[in-house]
Amino acid sequence: MFGRAETIGIRLELNSIGFIYQTPEREKEALKDLSFQIEDGEFVSLVGPSGCGKSTVLSIIAGLLKPTSGEVLLSGQRINGTTPEVGYMPQKDQLFGWRNIWLNVTLGLEIRKKDASYYEKAEKLMEKYGLSDVMQMTPGKLSGGMRQRCALIRTLVTDPEFLLLDEPFPRWIFRPECLYPLTHGRSSSRSIRPRCWSPMTFRKA
Repeated sequence: MFGRAETIGIRLELNSIGFIYQTPEREKEALKDLSFQIEDGEFVSLVGPSGCGKSTVLSIIAGLLKPTSGEVLLSGQRINGTTPEVGYMPQKDQLFGWRNIWLNVTLGLEIRKKDASYYEKAEKLMEKYGLSDVMQMTPGKLSGGMRQRCALIRTLVTDPEFLLLDEPFPRWIFRPECLYPLTHGRSSSRSIRPRCWSPMTFRKA
């Protein structure tokens, strides 16, 4: 049976989300009564000042943080932890220094025991992003922009249904050849609807 969000074409739904950070000194309310919906095919940007809780929202949607109150629904199903359907690229690239670039990019495939077709996709993305020549290098030998491209490929290559990108857009990604893999292979790529949302309920800690 379809969940209530899926029946009306809503892909993601946040209902009355609240989140409180606990510190030794005091509690910090990061989010309060936050609600919004995202439909299939939308490209939505969360806009707000530094420290207002944008990354906290993404971590909650990714299942890395449990909200203090409220619920998150993906295709009508409540998110209670991490799921392969959600791909999350955080602000920092989080590449492992002891693994070469190829092993970093394919880490998710290794963990999820994906077949050869996913590794072929990884190779194509590495070539598309101009990283074929650095696959055997370690992250410490790459520039910040190259590391960020590797992190993006690592997120895309597992083929998640829903992408969360935390500040992923430096100048290089606006080149057509770099933007292409963000939508390649998805039915929604033909009808992406940009939307910019400035959440007034974010609280700066």
